[in-house]
Amino acid sequence: MLLTKEKIETIFKKILNKEMSREEANRWAYGAKCEADNRNVIFLPKNLEDKIHKDGIMYLLAVDHQMYKNVYDESMKDIQKFYEEKWLNSNDIDNQVETVAMDVAIDIDDNWVQCSNKSCEEVFTVSNQEKYLECPKCLKIQLNPQYLP
Repeated sequence: MLLTKEKIETIFKKILNKEMSREEANRWAYGAKCEADNRNVIFLPKNLEDKIHKDGIMYLLAVDHQMYKNVYDESMKDIQKFYEEKWLNSNDIDNQVETVAMDVAIDIDDNWVQCSNKSCEEVFTVSNQEKYLECPKCLKIQLNPQYLP
C-alpha cells in the first residue's frame, strides 16, 4: 500500500466536503493502519512517515467517535481546524517535502498509464488526484504523469 501526504489531504477534503462519511474515513484509516502494522506500506515522502501516521491515519481512526448517538467528539469545525493547522498551515520542518528521484509512468490516455519498468510494462487506470502510483503488477512506485495538484 502506498500512503502519501496527498492521499491524507484528499481524505480530509472529502470529509469536509461531505463526499466521504466519517465512518468511511475510519474504515479507510483502519485498513491503512493494519497495512502499516504489517509493514506493507510505503510512505511518501519518506520524511513525513511519522506525520502521515500520527496526524493522518491515527486522527482519522477516531474521527467517527460519538459521545452520544449522532453527536461526534469532533465537530466539522474541529476537523477543519486540525486539517488547516497540521496539513495546510504547518511551518514545521516535517512538512517540508523531500525530493524523491523516481521514474515517471508512461502516459497512455485519459486515466491510463503504463508502468515505467521495462520488464513489466503493465497498463492500468489512474486518478489525476494521486501524485505517486504503485504498479499493480510489479509494485514499482512511480510518478503519475497525469497528476493535477
